[in-house]
Amino acid sequence: MAKFKEKTLIIYILIFTVCLSAVILSLGFVFREEKNITEGSWNIRSYGNSVALYNGTEMVEVYGAISVEDLPEEDKKLLKNGIKFPTKEEARLAIEDYDG
Repeated sequence: MAKFKEKTLIIYILIFTVCLSAVILSLGFVFREEKNITEGSWNIRSYGNSVALYNGTEMVEVYGAISVEDLPEEDKKLLKNGIKFPTKEEARLAIEDYDG
């Protein structure tokens, strides 16, 4: 009888461990998806012949020292469509790369 109780306890522990792992994994996906919703709220786009920093649809700053026409064609296309960043700091670092 003791072996039966021991086996039953081990089975319960395994079931609990699997369930707990599933809950933790699910929470990870939920929080990752929530983060993705806010990611990309910062973006840089061309604004005339300059580059501008946006937060969502609101323009935050224009970088007039950067001439879009002097950039490679691929960069012009990217800036025309907008390049999304999860944080303001990352967007500003990308702008610094264009600024030289």
